[in-house]
Amino acid sequence: MYRGLKWYKCDLHLHTPVSECFLDKEIEPESFLEKAKEKGLNIIAITDHDNSGWVDKIKTISTNYGITVFPGVELTVGDNRIHLLILFDVDKTDRDIQDFLMSIEMTREELGKKNTYVKGDLVKIIKKAQTLDCLVIPAHIDDFSGLNMLASPVVDDILNEKITAVQIVHKASNSSSDVLQESSYDDIKTINDDRNFKKIATLINKINKEKKISKLTFSDNPSEKDGTKHGIEGIGKEWTWIKMKENPNLESLKQSMNINLRRIK
Repeated sequence: MYRGLKWYKCDLHLHTPVSECFLDKEIEPESFLEKAKEKGLNIIAITDHDNSGWVDKIKTISTNYGITVFPGVELTVGDNRIHLLILFDVDKTDRDIQDFLMSIEMTREELGKKNTYVKGDLVKIIKKAQTLDCLVIPAHIDDFSGLNMLASPVVDDILNEKITAVQIVHKASNSSSDVLQESSYDDIKTINDDRNFKKIATLINKINKEKKISKLTFSDNPSEKDGTKHGIEGIGKEWTWIKMKENPNLESLKQSMNINLRRIK
């Protein structure tokens, strides 16, 4: 019987109807998992905005679809509204995530509400999650609400907190060059002037030079009807192959980040 490492197709940034910006609130967990299976995903993470209400619903039936589920949350932190994916181990529940949210001073009334964010310091929030053995992945670092929005010294402080993986959005960010040019992002179309291309290139250069941080792609499941919203149509639109042991858990996921056992599709 096989007992070695194997490749898993992973989408670790997915939203459900618990997120206010999910369009079709009538979607059932079965339809969600059927779409994930249709896209050939082996592993998913449920990461709703500052909430976790669908985690147990998905986990309860996920084995029927042959899919491993990491419970999680997409946390919005600080005045810059930086997004962090906080992933818990496969045996954790909605209650575990809510307990964490309460511990960082989010109230139950605030869970998942529009404009909700944690007012604490980013580094302290990361440390708090890591004391619970969570895996912290800064989300879409080269786009809105990503680390590129922060001053360089703050980014350095964050990356020094044992960050082993980040989520990237743009193809240019997948370059392995140590001297990625600002012009690499000239083809990115924006809806406003907030994005600083130079800061993005500088950030990616920093990560490439360190060579200790895995760059991963996930879908953030955009809706076909409105790309700024979420829907099941976007599940698996982007993914990363990650090599882990049989019966994946959070420790095997962390180890895969530490030794770079991943590949962009």
